[in-house]
Amino acid sequence: KIDENLEAENGLITFTITDIYDKAGNKTDDITAMTRTDKVITLDRTLPKSTYVAILSNKTENHKYVTNGQLVRVLAAFDEEIKVTKDFVLTINGKNYKFQRSQDTTKFEYIVEFRIPESETSMPEGEVQFAISGYQDIAGNKATEPLTKATHYKYNTLKYDRTAAEIILPGQEGKDKNQYRILEKSY
Repeated sequence: KIDENLEAENGLITFTITDIYDKAGNKTDDITAMTRTDKVITLDRTLPKSTYVAILSNKTENHKYVTNGQLVRVLAAFDEEIKVTKDFVLTINGKNYKFQRSQDTTKFEYIVEFRIPESETSMPEGEVQFAISGYQDIAGNKATEPLTKATHYKYNTLKYDRTAAEIILPGQEGKDKNQYRILEKSY
């Protein structure tokens, strides 16, 4: 058994198993990490590192804005495989969404997609705040701090806006703005 008190570096663990007997009582050769190369044990105490986090909407013309009824997509990539558990979640506006492994199995990339309800009124407008938590690698090294910043070079911000745009014509200041309101948003 290996526990947290083991004084060892990350990497290959050398070991020897002695006094091995088969069911008939015959003693066999000792087994070491070198004689049984098909059985490799590696010690890993390194926390998984995020290589990027991306946040975007499904809008083709401007993926940096989202409004009610539209899809939000968050991708989190790591330097090693992550266990997909019920604790590996994205939290936005107090709601948790579970991550899944992306379809691109050449990367350690995980994805969450959800649609903002048409009737949403409590989510703060502006830059979407989020937290990615509960991620751990296959060895069980669990992250201690959530990821709260999008770091992708292109998909690094998402703004939520549910307020219809207004146009105030010159000379119409102070008049009822609603008569000049644009009826549909275009994103």
